[in-house]
Amino acid sequence: VSGPGYVSPLPEQPRSGATIDAPLDRVWDAAIDWVGENNVAIRTLERASGFISTEPLYLGGGFSAKQWADCGKWVNEDVGAKDVQLNILVRGDGNRATLRVQPRFTSTYGFAQNQFAANCVSRGVVEQLIEDFVRTRSSAKASPEAR
Repeated sequence: VSGPGYVSPLPEQPRSGATIDAPLDRVWDAAIDWVGENNVAIRTLERASGFISTEPLYLGGGFSAKQWADCGKWVNEDVGAKDVQLNILVRGDGNRATLRVQPRFTSTYGFAQNQFAANCVSRGVVEQLIEDFVRTRSSAKASPEAR
């Protein structure tokens, strides 16, 4: 992706996902809770494979979107992410599960009549936010107070 005056973001650093000390069913339920409580539309939901894919969620490209993803620079200004599509994978056995969140941020830059698409690199903020929510929620479901 390239246009006049555009500098691409640095390459993405791979993430391995989060190990959560809770049974697969509770981690799955907590991931679904996050999606529902944040009003994110689901594109694909496959419980058997542990896969959730969302519809793109509009972010608007403002200041907070710049904190979530590096979309490069255009004319020396940071480009903010316009939307994010999430793939969430939950796997596990026994009393431990792995949660992997893979966001795909996209954006555009340029003038109204001359827009260019930009793929963005996650800063890890959305992944950490979802991992923390799922870890807390799945642990809370295990406690006697949550029953």
